[in-house]
Amino acid sequence: MNINFFKWSVFALLTSASQLCLAEAGKVIFAIGDVVVQNQQRVAVKKGDSIEVGDTVITGDKSRAQLIMSDGARISIRANSELLIEQYAYNANEANQVSATQSKSSMSLLKGGFRTITGAVASGQDKSGYEVKTAVATIGIRGTDYTILLCNDDCISLGVDSNENIKNGLYAGVSKGAIVLKNSAGELFLNPAESGFVKNISSFPVKLLGPPSSLFGETTATKKSQEQEQESADTSDVAAVEEIVASSLETQIEQITSQPIQTELKTDITITQNDAEVAITQPEITTPKVIQGNDGTDIPITDGQPPSIPPSSQTAFSLASMNNTFGITQQIEDTTKNILDSDNNLVGFSALNNGRFQQLAIGTASQKNLGFDQRSGFRWGRWSNGIALIDNTAFDLNQQSLHWLNNTDFDPSIALPKSGLVSYSLIGNTDPTNNHGARGILGNATFTADFTNQQVQSQLLIGISGLVWRASGTGSIANGFNSFSGLYNSVNIDAKDGGTGQFSGFFSSKQNELQLPNAAGLVYSLSNLTGDDIVSGAVVFSHPKYQNR
Repeated sequence: MNINFFKWSVFALLTSASQLCLAEAGKVIFAIGDVVVQNQQRVAVKKGDSIEVGDTVITGDKSRAQLIMSDGARISIRANSELLIEQYAYNANEANQVSATQSKSSMSLLKGGFRTITGAVASGQDKSGYEVKTAVATIGIRGTDYTILLCNDDCISLGVDSNENIKNGLYAGVSKGAIVLKNSAGELFLNPAESGFVKNISSFPVKLLGPPSSLFGETTATKKSQEQEQESADTSDVAAVEEIVASSLETQIEQITSQPIQTELKTDITITQNDAEVAITQPEITTPKVIQGNDGTDIPITDGQPPSIPPSSQTAFSLASMNNTFGITQQIEDTTKNILDSDNNLVGFSALNNGRFQQLAIGTASQKNLGFDQRSGFRWGRWSNGIALIDNTAFDLNQQSLHWLNNTDFDPSIALPKSGLVSYSLIGNTDPTNNHGARGILGNATFTADFTNQQVQSQLLIGISGLVWRASGTGSIANGFNSFSGLYNSVNIDAKDGGTGQFSGFFSSKQNELQLPNAAGLVYSLSNLTGDDIVSGAVVFSHPKYQNR
């Protein structure tokens, strides 16, 4: 992270603007310790002092400040932080403050972190007037209560007997509402009790199973309600505050590899797609009408075209259960019966079930977590929330998902390498789901191919329904083919042994300059020993590297 370059760029842009217009953006509710404002000069601040556009609020060691902004927003700034107020325009006397031309809140977090409860600028129909910039990502909101922390070799773990720095990057956690983390690599929506991480400006924002302790450990809640906090601020320099309790799992798990991620939101929102505002009013948002290639470019999805049948492809799917068969992972033998929509996403295929082939169709189910890697041709997604069809018989997908992988660019004439130990990095996945209708988070996944011995190794780390699943297994590469399958011989659930699992997948026939398959994908199914809990999903890997050369 080039924090210094980011700070200088912001300073240069705002110097002339702040000289022309020193509009009041808010006031200090309280200031404890070393709290100053830097603009034309550096001035210590106290309760009641004004904060103007162009001001940078700076807190020292063991210091903190709380601001009330002109639109009613509350910002609780933690110690060792720097927050620049770039723009803040709100007129309470004007009705219908919903346009970005009327209302504007633009801030830059240069260092440290804060928690905020947003105000009127974020409460209108058009929320594009609100943004928080950092060196690695921009944060947009949907009306919310959230916390962010920017680490640059200055964040200490608050765990017992630990003085180690936590990894650099931007951490975010949502208490109420929703936020979106955006940068040049992609965007990630976070809902209540969800946490995210952005490693740098070119890394995809990713979800965490739980936030680092430092994200919440030194930050105090701004208020139980805005009215209660205002009353407390009128009588004391130290507002009545409560400790924030992280509502996610305590385990911190981060994905450090780039990958496109989409999430589901169950609220009416307005999203930005290809620089245009798109209103979403349906009861559940599935995958936005755009997916991202591995290079971060948008690939639009359109409707209304007839399906196509690929002449040559590879396909695999996983399910929790189907017709009294449980924990299914299967590669499709006859891909000539695959049915794709106009964007080449899988909407139908023929699968072997109870000794005979049956045709599956998406029916009224929705496509979720759609992804596409342009370099390898891999596409992935899952069918969920609706009724699919098996030979025209209803198949309920409201309590589970069908996860699929497909590659229509398969060339069977291209052989696999005959030697070498090669590791791959995670680039995409569907959200893990179980047979109880829950959706989880893939914390991490690794994949290694031993072409010398024709073996593969898969490892998974999953959080779902309050449990952490860890799976490790090996499999065999089909002799003369690009496919593989295997078993997870070690499955731990909340650090306790007691599970089984299987996986199945294939390599891309496209190769890199080292003549290695440039990607591999697999579907998986995990189960506890009683078979009551079954977790399934799909993962895709790329960026092959030799380990023994």
